[in-house]
Amino acid sequence: MSSSTARRTIMAGTVLTLIASTGAAAAPAVAAPQPTHLADARKPSPQRVLQASVDQLDRAGAVGVVAAATRDGRSWSAAAGVRSTTTRVPARPTDRVRVGSITKPMVATVVMQLVDEGRLRLDTKVDQVYPGLLPGHGDITIEQLLSHRSGLPDYVLPLAKQEQAMKLTVEQSFARRHTDRELIRLALTEKVGKPGAAFRYANTNYLVLSQLLQKRTGQSISDLLTQRVFRKAGLKGTFYAKERWMPTNSLTEYYVEGPKVVGFRQNATLFGAAGAAVSTPDDLNRFMTSLMRGKLTSKRSLEQMLRPRSATPMSYGLGVYSLPDPCYAAPKGKTPKGKGGTNASTRRVYGHNGTTYGTHSASVSTRDGRRAASASLTGRFFPPSDLTKQPMPDVAVAAALRALC
Repeated sequence: MSSSTARRTIMAGTVLTLIASTGAAAAPAVAAPQPTHLADARKPSPQRVLQASVDQLDRAGAVGVVAAATRDGRSWSAAAGVRSTTTRVPARPTDRVRVGSITKPMVATVVMQLVDEGRLRLDTKVDQVYPGLLPGHGDITIEQLLSHRSGLPDYVLPLAKQEQAMKLTVEQSFARRHTDRELIRLALTEKVGKPGAAFRYANTNYLVLSQLLQKRTGQSISDLLTQRVFRKAGLKGTFYAKERWMPTNSLTEYYVEGPKVVGFRQNATLFGAAGAAVSTPDDLNRFMTSLMRGKLTSKRSLEQMLRPRSATPMSYGLGVYSLPDPCYAAPKGKTPKGKGGTNASTRRVYGHNGTTYGTHSASVSTRDGRRAASASLTGRFFPPSDLTKQPMPDVAVAAALRALC
């Protein structure tokens, strides 16, 4: 597979970009409610359901799969497949994975913390914090960046063109180091849309936010996330990657091209604040439930994050999107546990998914933080145009949510 093919077919470090470009529905496995017979004594345990779902993904072609679910303080976890096709060490539920764009709600949380502190506003313009970062487009606001309504294009296609011209191999491409400024400049070689006019998912938005956060605080994005999110939420297995290195207890990234299963290590600087986080399913659940319970931002800021700014191709707020809660597909007269009220927001789950060149991840929580599920897998299929063939972690997340009703 050529570097150009890889860049062009994946398009970006998140499955949302593929969704936007193909017109498909976001995370259909989570979004599609199914009848939940709450009173059925034969209903399998969450542990059994979770293990069955990761085994299903393993059989479908994933290399390694990890998943976790939680309800009212009780947790379940499961794994299938292997960490590496070379060592054949079995995957474990505590293994770390590059979680791609699930980094975005983490970055959005830091932004909203600065809003709470009066150091930023949602209507703050780029030029007010970092003059010249976006030449000719400095009137884009923080809110537009967070909600992917800035009009900024993604940098991945122009990067693919650049690497094609350089005749780089896939390995050379994955090994390259990048800077935010370099990738932002590449994005600006594409046509910029009108700010606020429409949803246009682009990793560029979160690289710009990273630059603004660092400019305003004087701290690196790694330090900001570590101090304000990872430590505050108790995420002991999570870190912000700055290079290719990964710890031993990690799932190796793989792309699958026909019969070929190829392992590699992507330099995390390709995605930066748009997708460089490394985490575990338990940590992702802990992050999402901490966020939903108001432990990371003020109530007002959380409501801003959850309020959708776009309805298509998904209900996207500020670094977070929402989907129907499958527990509300219960038969008439049945009431799901952990409902948390009758407000429409309690009938949805909130979170994000993330994709790198070799991984897929998904993480969601109910509005009250009582139920959450997360899953990650390795083995990215090429070409990715037919999503029905690609094993997706949404299968495990949806199954877990239904089991927790």
